[in-house]
Amino acid sequence: MQNTGLPTGSFTIIPGVMPVDVPSWVSTNFIKGRLSEDRRAGLAGAFSAHYRAWEKIVADGDAGGIVLESDAALCRNLPKAKDFPDSGITALGGNFRFTATADMKDPTVFKWLGNIEGPLFDVKGLVWINCVAYYIPPGMAKFLVKMAMEDGRKLRSPDNWLSNMKLVQHAVWPPPFLTQEGTSNIVRSQKQDGGSDLYLC
Repeated sequence: MQNTGLPTGSFTIIPGVMPVDVPSWVSTNFIKGRLSEDRRAGLAGAFSAHYRAWEKIVADGDAGGIVLESDAALCRNLPKAKDFPDSGITALGGNFRFTATADMKDPTVFKWLGNIEGPLFDVKGLVWINCVAYYIPPGMAKFLVKMAMEDGRKLRSPDNWLSNMKLVQHAVWPPPFLTQEGTSNIVRSQKQDGGSDLYLC
């Protein structure tokens, strides 16, 4: 965990999950697709770490919480939790596209962004990938844990799984969290995309 910009003691660090430590139920149910074994194992570890964060929120009373990737950095004021909708997860940083493989130079996305009044908007019709940070409303962490265990479909990276389950409903614009790395592993992204406010890759 690098410098998040958050006050000391205001967060709990959940250790990452190495591929060798991924629970068997995650490995068994994780999508194979066209992923290499190394990539698949790494993403299964990422899912497992987010799952542990959800379990921690449940253990603390399931009163809601923010889940951050290890490279997330707070770059502008964060809205108060009471202002977040409780109807679904609110993305606080990451990548939005109209399709997962949309070209970063598609002007449609930028025209669409110009109509956002902010700070909250509905993400219906968009694809959220590369989750930097997100807010889980009260009562939802228990649901996430249950759904992950019972999901008949294949598990995926945390962002893809949450999106496929239609649980990411809202986002904050401009995003309060950016990635500190300044790079992205998202297909067709450029080196500088990770630290961009638009972060559309």
